[in-house]
Amino acid sequence: MSDPEANDVRRGRAVTMNPSHTHDILSLARRPLQSCIVETEPLKMLSAAPSSTFPIPYLPINLTSYIILASAFLLVVVTRYYASVHHPKLFAGFETIGLEKGTVSFSEAKKRFVAQGKELVWAGIQKCQGPFQVVAPSGPIIIFPSRYVTELKKHDKSLSFEGNIEREFFPNVPGFEGVRESVRSRVIQDSVRINLTQSLNLVTQDLCEETVLALHHLFGESREWTSCYFQRMCPELVARLSTRVFLGPVLAHDQDWLHIAVDYTIQLMTAARALRLWPSLLQPLVHRFLPECRALQAQTRNARHIIDQEVERRRVKWEEDMKNGKRVSKTGDTLGWMQELSQGKPFDLTGAQLGLTFAAIHTTSDLLTKILHRLCAHPELFQPLREEMIAVLSKEGWKKTSLYQMRLLDSTLKETQRLDPPAHTSFSLNIFLLTASFARVASDPIPLPDGRTVPRGAFIRVAQDGALDPSVFPSPTTFDPTRFLRLRALPGQENNWQFVTPAPETLGFGYGMHACPGRFFASNEIKIALCALLLRYDWRLEDEAGEPQNILYGTENVVDPRVKLMYRRRQEEVDFLGLLDKE
Repeated sequence: MSDPEANDVRRGRAVTMNPSHTHDILSLARRPLQSCIVETEPLKMLSAAPSSTFPIPYLPINLTSYIILASAFLLVVVTRYYASVHHPKLFAGFETIGLEKGTVSFSEAKKRFVAQGKELVWAGIQKCQGPFQVVAPSGPIIIFPSRYVTELKKHDKSLSFEGNIEREFFPNVPGFEGVRESVRSRVIQDSVRINLTQSLNLVTQDLCEETVLALHHLFGESREWTSCYFQRMCPELVARLSTRVFLGPVLAHDQDWLHIAVDYTIQLMTAARALRLWPSLLQPLVHRFLPECRALQAQTRNARHIIDQEVERRRVKWEEDMKNGKRVSKTGDTLGWMQELSQGKPFDLTGAQLGLTFAAIHTTSDLLTKILHRLCAHPELFQPLREEMIAVLSKEGWKKTSLYQMRLLDSTLKETQRLDPPAHTSFSLNIFLLTASFARVASDPIPLPDGRTVPRGAFIRVAQDGALDPSVFPSPTTFDPTRFLRLRALPGQENNWQFVTPAPETLGFGYGMHACPGRFFASNEIKIALCALLLRYDWRLEDEAGEPQNILYGTENVVDPRVKLMYRRRQEEVDFLGLLDKE
């Protein structure tokens, strides 16, 4: 395969293939810069997770070897049987949906949830008229209809987000350092909630500059229609924008770091899934041998090397500036903020940065991809959105209030998130930053108004049924990009229906004490990217037969990786970067 064709494949563009290219494509598919949203079976369709192969040591054929092999085989059989039979108990007082009566093992219920998770949740909501439980791959979970979210908010202190993370992932296992720092410290959350949110106006220039550079790199300047898999290209775009703000311009252009930033979430999810197959008693041991965990650990070591080099580079520059009498200013990115907030206490900067990439990149790229797919299915929306962008930017430039004034764009984002959430319950970790829609563990018993009690240790999720409530959203299954524009025009509702405003009916950014603190940055990042994508390029579906349908796995709502978009360079009506001077 020629170098230009190889670059097209890596960037998601469609190329004409012949049988001799098959080996090259399989090789490229195993490279680390890939895209995925959630831990699901469609991972195999979305991207091939990096795999590691290990040579099998030669064993002399003797009695000792047979004993070792037989013992290993027996251990596997026993532990798998243990895992299938000795499962967590169901929660008393809550009807179980999807588990046949008299069933001893949860294995069939788990398979049913994977295949029909959305249907099971909706069936439970209609049948039970209140909380019920399902058996998910990780065990029994109590599902609450969205109308209970206000009641649950009263018990925020008894609902542990960290407990949910510890169950779903493995913060004490090597390789999972990105999860560990989010559980044992508030530094990551505070750096986003306080420093990043307060600096949104200051990072606008960085985001604009990096967007233009990234789009030129990914999509080029051709005026001819070109085919691409946008879902596969979007994570690199978001990785560059996020890294520019999180770690500065040096690492935003470091391909080694960008590969890690895009691939870490995929690898972590894959390793967690492999580790969950083993009983908790053996997990501290088997992670040393599982190929998925070893690959994650190797990736973490590479990340640590890169972050350590960047910290050292900054230290040397700071000392040189001090020595030469230059003015030394604080570094305005998450690496610098985290160093300040840790106040000299032991803190894993690499783990924290991996936590940011885990939380931010795939959730943001998922939503950005879904928005562009929706727009291509409704091409009549391109013109009014462009007109709004041009009107605001021509008059205001990139002022602090410019993105706020793009109300049709804001409404379009919120409507897309309403219909295309990452999951139809808060089962997925929509965690930029470090929050889920409402995924918690009860650290204390929680009394409910109907007299039932959520027991200590119960895992709970909140369904997103409120997003389809016809009393709130007429014609709830219809995509209406002006829906929230009209709601905001009602007296007293100006601020209640913004994209970043959490509400019981729209749980995309969570709710309550743990509502996503990074939602303001994510909103600005997506809006700036969309301004550039729409003003600089024309877009359409390659197959215009109908609106792209997402793939469901359990309650996960995944972009179909087979959808192709067509794009071509257009002449933008405003100078995207020149407008920065008007700020």
